[in-house]
Amino acid sequence: MIDLFEYTKNKLIKNDEIRNNKGLFYSEIREIMQGVILPCLTETKFFDNNAFLGGTAIRMLYGLKRYSDDLDFTMKENKIADFSWKTYIDHLVEYGKGLDITFDCKEDKDKFGNKIIRIKSDSILEMLDGKNIVPDEFTNKNNRKKISIKLETNFAVNTFTDEMKSIGDDNKYKVRVFDLPSLFAGKINAILTREETNQKTGGKERVDHGRDWYDLVWYIDKRAKPNYNFLSDKLDYKGSFEGKHIKANLEWVKNELFNRMEGLDYNMLNLDIASITLKDYRIILNKELLTEKINILG
Repeated sequence: MIDLFEYTKNKLIKNDEIRNNKGLFYSEIREIMQGVILPCLTETKFFDNNAFLGGTAIRMLYGLKRYSDDLDFTMKENKIADFSWKTYIDHLVEYGKGLDITFDCKEDKDKFGNKIIRIKSDSILEMLDGKNIVPDEFTNKNNRKKISIKLETNFAVNTFTDEMKSIGDDNKYKVRVFDLPSLFAGKINAILTREETNQKTGGKERVDHGRDWYDLVWYIDKRAKPNYNFLSDKLDYKGSFEGKHIKANLEWVKNELFNRMEGLDYNMLNLDIASITLKDYRIILNKELLTEKINILG
């Protein structure tokens, strides 16, 4: 196994921006933890029926230039009723011991049937404490919080397409992951349907994240094309288009993206982007930029 302290130190000393910004520093440590957890899962049968998706998947396997917090998966076959994280928790705890990491793991599920595990650890922060690599306030025992990562799997719509891709510096580990068209479809669905419950009224209100629009620009710059069949099924499954049997195509997607742009708070979107990107990879969202990008989609 790698020397995790040396690995972490070498990553940090190369970038003053990360070493001196607490938010970016914690994101980097979280990403290092993700890089421990994901290979650990490949040593089990987890990827026989689970596929990796979401922002962390795009970053780790396709080169997206922003940080992402959690590890999201979905099942190819509906075996969610019998699924438990316990086997994987046990393996992760033992795997962590070899790297001098102590993982606190808690299994849970939500009202939608998603099976969740929340993993917390401050072991890497403890390794760095007092080593003059980052400011003491980032790692001091009296100030630090445990880094938290949520892993989630479910079964919803399985018309996505996936592939096996290698991770790690030596490409030793292989994970099942959505291909780029399916990931793009998932992102469009998220942009068009994100909402949350208003705690006062109980009604649903739209939610807009800078990271979603950042990702949209990234996909378009990659000349990616969405998996429209998967997008149609996602739209029909849950959200504001549920049960409407939308047959998504390029024209429909462009029109709905322009509609969703109305009312965007670009200041808030750009603050979100600044919190999860290094300055070399940051973009400034505005109506003109998004209009230009959406117009060249497809």
